Amino acid sequence: LLSSLSDPEGDDKGPEGRYEYPTDISFKNQMDLLGVELRQIGASLSLNMRIKDLTDTWGPQNGFDHVTFQIFIDDPHKTGSTVLPFLNATMPAGLDWDYFIFANGWSIVAYSAEGSGPKSFGTAISPTPLVQTNKMESEVVLRIPGETIGRPESLNGFKVYITTWDFDGIEAVYRDIYPEPKSYHFGGGSKEDPYIMDDILLKIGESD
Repeated sequence: LLSSLSDPEGDDKGPEGRYEYPTDISFKNQMDLLGVELRQIGASLSLNMRIKDLTDTWGPQNGFDHVTFQIFIDDPHKTGSTVLPFLNATMPAGLDWDYFIFANGWSIVAYSAEGSGPKSFGTAISPTPLVQTNKMESEVVLRIPGETIGRPESLNGFKVYITTWDFDGIEAVYRDIYPEPKSYHFGGGSKEDPYIMDDILLKIGESD
């Protein structure tokens, strides 16, 4: 076990606590992070993310829907990006990201910070993580190969910043947000606000 952290239930309301879920009945509290564990298994990492409601209403091949996980990994020995692509947000103070994993019910993609920006995910890298779900525990588990994050000799000092939101698979964009929620759009903000429903920051080899 490299790091573990719990997160309060019911704080899936955005950075300022005013966001509302879309009104369609298929939305529960899929974006509410309850806890994260990061383990090292050989040369790979196992990232276990527990959420309030794990659903598969739309038959996603990865076993979960109505939540995307944005996983930003900060290698303390590298200088990456502070901007979180397409999320109208930046990394927590003092951090930058070098590797980014985008995970939803239909696709898992990994990127490096090279070429990233407000409207660019960065440079696609491989191998991409594997995913499985544990419905009994409402967990989404990512197995991240060491090669994906450059096979570091030590993970001491690494940070892992995780955010949740949702993705419109038809339009292939993050769901936008309006002052009032709609069937498939968030409420309580504007399109310029951060696309972050809940978040959690893991620190390896340091006290949380």
